[in-house]
Amino acid sequence: MSTSKAFIANGKTIVVTPLETKLPTELKAQWLAALRSGEYTQGRGQLSLEVEGVMHHCCLGVLCNLQGRLVKIGSLAYDGTLVSASSLVLSTDNPVNFLMHFRARMDGAERTLADLNDRGASFAEIADIIEYAF
Repeated sequence: MSTSKAFIANGKTIVVTPLETKLPTELKAQWLAALRSGEYTQGRGQLSLEVEGVMHHCCLGVLCNLQGRLVKIGSLAYDGTLVSASSLVLSTDNPVNFLMHFRARMDGAERTLADLNDRGASFAEIADIIEYAF
């Protein structure tokens, strides 16, 4: 049985239990390096969104970009409440789709990687969690 480990992200305790399914070693190393590199601007609510000429990515958007699976479809327009393409997620044919089944405990609730990203965990904090969990 996997051992859970506590992390602090955005000032909150996150309890993580590793998944049995692991990321391919090379892809995991690339993703961790990209998240820690400072080369990506962190965004929330979308895999990727261009704001005033700057691309913003969530942690999963960084992964999709590394895989060459991030494709801008149509216009991404913010209307003050939601983004028109907010349903974009890891596609079911993506070999790392199992990441969508990952759950961590934060504030008494289960959270996905996207939730952690959108609730203010930094890329570096998320990278530490990914390094342990996958």
